[in-house]
Amino acid sequence: TSSYEDEVLRLDFDSPDLAGELRYQRADDGAHSLAAEMDRLLMPNPEDQGMTMDSDPAKLPEMHFYVKHFRYLGLDMGETRIEAYPLANGLRIESVEASSPEMNFQARGDWVNTEEGQRSDFDIVMTSESMGSLISAMDLSSSLEGGQTMLRYDAWWPGPPAAFALS
Repeated sequence: TSSYEDEVLRLDFDSPDLAGELRYQRADDGAHSLAAEMDRLLMPNPEDQGMTMDSDPAKLPEMHFYVKHFRYLGLDMGETRIEAYPLANGLRIESVEASSPEMNFQARGDWVNTEEGQRSDFDIVMTSESMGSLISAMDLSSSLEGGQTMLRYDAWWPGPPAAFALS
C-alpha cells in the first residue's frame, strides 16, 4: 500500500521476501531523505555478476535503513543498519552494521565522483566465530571447520560500493 501525507511518501510492503515500511521525504530546500524499517529483505542472487550504476552519489538522499532480517547474495546478514548522507561530491556511508549467527560486519566509507570517475573508499571489518560456517553460508566449498576470524579491508575500487569484489 502507499500513501502521501505531510510531504511524506510512505510505502508498506508485505510479501515473503519483503516486509516493512519505506518513507521518502523532500524538503523545500531540496534536501531529501529515505528511511526504511523492514522486518525482512531477502534479496535474490543477481542475474549478472557485473554491477554498474549510473547514479550520481551526490544527488542521493540521506538514508536511514533498519532491517531485522537481511539476506544478500545468499548470505544471512541478520539484523542490519545503514546510515548515509550526501556530500558535495558524493555520498558518505557513515555506518553499515550487520549481525547474524555466522558473522558481524561493519563498514564505513565514501562513494564519490572524481576526475577519473566514481570511486568507493571503505574501511570494512568482518568477524566470525567460525570461518567454516561463514564460508558454508556463502555457498563456497571449503574443508575448513571452526576458525575464529577477523578480516579487515581498508580498500578502494572504481565505481559504486556494489562493484566491490575481492579481486
